[in-house]
Amino acid sequence: MFTGLVQAIGTIVSSKKTDNLVRVTIKCPWLKCKIGESISVDGVCLTVNKWYPWHFVAYIIPETQLSTNLNFKNLKIKQQVNLERSLRGSDQFGGHFVSGHVDKKLKIKGINSSIGKDIAVQAEACDLVFLSTKGSITINGVSLTIQSITNDVFYVSLIPKTLSATNMGNLQINDSVNIEWDLFAKIVHHQLSIKKADL
Repeated sequence: MFTGLVQAIGTIVSSKKTDNLVRVTIKCPWLKCKIGESISVDGVCLTVNKWYPWHFVAYIIPETQLSTNLNFKNLKIKQQVNLERSLRGSDQFGGHFVSGHVDKKLKIKGINSSIGKDIAVQAEACDLVFLSTKGSITINGVSLTIQSITNDVFYVSLIPKTLSATNMGNLQINDSVNIEWDLFAKIVHHQLSIKKADL
C-alpha cells in the first residue's frame, strides 16, 4: 500500500529483456533495500529482487508491460521515475490509498504552464464512473485531485512543489501515463454492479 506522495526520483540504469520478463535496474537515494519489499515505480508496484548500494533490481511481468508504460519499448536509460516505498504502520498518512495496481494507460491531451502546470488527460466514456470533481486519482504514482471534468477529459493541477519532487514536469502532450482510479470509487462501482446484476 502506498500514499501517492512520491519520496524520490529514481533513474533507469539498465533495462534488459529476458524471455517474457523485463529486468530493470533503478538508481535510488536509499543505501539499502530489502529483498521482497514493494516499491512504487511511476505508480507500478514492483518487488525488489536484488539490491546493492543506491540501486535496486526488479522484474516486470508481461501483464504489467501491457497495462502500464513500464515496458522494454518505453524504458530509456537515464529516464526519471517516481519512487515511493510501501507504507509502514508507523508512517504519517497523506495523499490517498494507492495500491500500485495500475488500471490503465491514458494519454496527455493538453498542458498549460503558469505558476504550476495544468494537465488535461483524455479518458474514455467507460472511465467516467470512476471520476468525480475534487476526487482523488493517481497519475504515474502521484496522488492528485481532479479539478474538473469536461465530457471525457479530466483536468489536474500540479503545484511547483509537485513539479520539483516528481517527474511530472517532464510530461509532454501525447505521453502515456499510468492511471490508478481511487480505491473507494472502484469498490462502490463494483458493489453497485453486483446489486444491479441481482435486480
